[in-house]
Amino acid sequence: MTPAKVQLSFTRLTSPIDGVVGIRQIDVGNIISPSTANGLVVVTQIDPISLIFTLPETNLSQIQQQQQKTNAPLAVLAYSQDDTTLLDQGVLGLVNNEILQTTGSIQLKANFPNKSRRLWPGELVNARLLVDTRHNGLTVAASAVQQGPNGAYVYVIDPNNTVESRPVKVAQISGGQVLIDFRSQGQ
Repeated sequence: MTPAKVQLSFTRLTSPIDGVVGIRQIDVGNIISPSTANGLVVVTQIDPISLIFTLPETNLSQIQQQQQKTNAPLAVLAYSQDDTTLLDQGVLGLVNNEILQTTGSIQLKANFPNKSRRLWPGELVNARLLVDTRHNGLTVAASAVQQGPNGAYVYVIDPNNTVESRPVKVAQISGGQVLIDFRSQGQ
């Protein structure tokens, strides 16, 4: 290699990771050295990408039980901020080792392949952790479930076209829908 080529090779910087380059932090004419704190640019990896989200600490035991039961990573779905678009599907990578005392929540980290680059660093998204799948479940609008002195109930139209109230056990509420738990009612 000629001395000119060696000198020229010192003018090229290569990132150790694949990613997206942000706005340059050094302008033409600035003097930089190896000890420059901010560097030239920030390179952010987006393929794959990780997402940190929180859930109430009351969900922790259910998550742990399902992880032990399946012995496989749980699926995590990332939706747009308005909950209308599925951005990507990933897997749960980590459950933090402590409860956040200020909020009563647990932090979780999910990893996404992000091949289509629909997830972006710093973007506000809604994460849904898929803990269990119930087949043939009955869901009703959340507004249909009423609360009475004996607990939750719904109004049902019977075959005679009359209305009666029936007690129900709510298994889960999500997105304005209620999953009715029949397992605990013996049906």
